[in-house]
Amino acid sequence: MLADCIERFFAKEENSPIMRIMFLLDPVHPIYSTIVEVVSINPGVSIADLHSILRKKMRMSVSLAHLYRIVMRMIDTQILIKVHGKIMLNLMWVSYVGFVMQRAGKIASHAEGIVLKEGEKRVFDAHSLFEVEAIWNHILVSLYGMLRQKKLHKYYSHAWWQFGANAEDAVFYRSLKEKGIECRWIFGSNTFLDSLASKILNETFEAVVLKEPPFPKEGYSLNVYGDYIIESLLPDSIAKHFSLFFSSVKVIKDFDQALFTDLFLMRGKYKVTVWRSPKQAELLREKLNRYFRVTGSPRKR
Repeated sequence: MLADCIERFFAKEENSPIMRIMFLLDPVHPIYSTIVEVVSINPGVSIADLHSILRKKMRMSVSLAHLYRIVMRMIDTQILIKVHGKIMLNLMWVSYVGFVMQRAGKIASHAEGIVLKEGEKRVFDAHSLFEVEAIWNHILVSLYGMLRQKKLHKYYSHAWWQFGANAEDAVFYRSLKEKGIECRWIFGSNTFLDSLASKILNETFEAVVLKEPPFPKEGYSLNVYGDYIIESLLPDSIAKHFSLFFSSVKVIKDFDQALFTDLFLMRGKYKVTVWRSPKQAELLREKLNRYFRVTGSPRKR
């Protein structure tokens, strides 16, 4: 899992295990990475059982015939091997992934523009929400490696990360919880999808949806971690598309994954801003904490 990978990467262990990297293989078609994850946990799984796990546990809609073609392709590229009808990870490929992680070196060498002085700010440009997601996650992983803070406060006008192509699952969040990381999530809308995301997250962390958010209702994302603040504001046209999508989904069967993924691919001028201000970070934490009970249970809004 990604959390284990991060821990071992920063600890400089000799042999990094196979991990779930969100865009390891194909960010637009996450089934490839999900197959790697499932097979890493279930070595020797049959294609039929893999199909069942993907559909029932990972909630992925894929036909058995299409899954077979994907698995054969992954065998051809030497990511998987098939022995007596059973699927396993190719250990040579696993070893190569570990080799790449070892060669990556110190976190500081990959965190250019992230280590800031107090009051300093950096702006990163992006051309799609997929690029924003990649930059956003890179910043968070970099900060975790440097700061090792355990509390992370999040505000998103909508739960786009929770339903995107690279959405993390309950197992991933539980692994973060086991590492001692505490997250508080706020979604600035109470649509069906936002409420569903909050319900799923509340199984592990604390999450709440708001009718009247303290920040822009559409297109805004904020993370507060230690002295650092990460912000992103979507272009108006993109934010409107997301608003229409979230308001149109009333039940889960209305959710169109392909259409939602298309929104992540829409081109535009995106920016991710990271800045360091202990005073402002503390003020933002206090502002966000007002929406949670002292006991830790989210307030109903």
